Amino acid sequence: MKRINNFIHTMQTQRITASIPTTLYQQMDELVAIGGRSKFVARAIKKEIVRIQTQGSPLDHFTNMVNDQSIKIPNLTTTKIKEYISRGRL
Repeated sequence: MKRINNFIHTMQTQRITASIPTTLYQQMDELVAIGGRSKFVARAIKKEIVRIQTQGSPLDHFTNMVNDQSIKIPNLTTTKIKEYISRGRL
């Protein structure tokens, strides 16, 4: 564990440097509070990784969403879930 700015971080992290379009940076700067950028970028990367890993199978995608605590999914009945899966969409 390490203490940074009076916050205790228990998750291992890796510092990166990335270049993004200026317009994306400006939008992020307007929407995300200072100090929240790393968390925002990590969530965006995680969502994209999940999307890529589950592109082929709606059932796998749904299972990953259920197991991912950072993604909020609606409360659905079993009937609705089966209906969405049979249509190949979530």
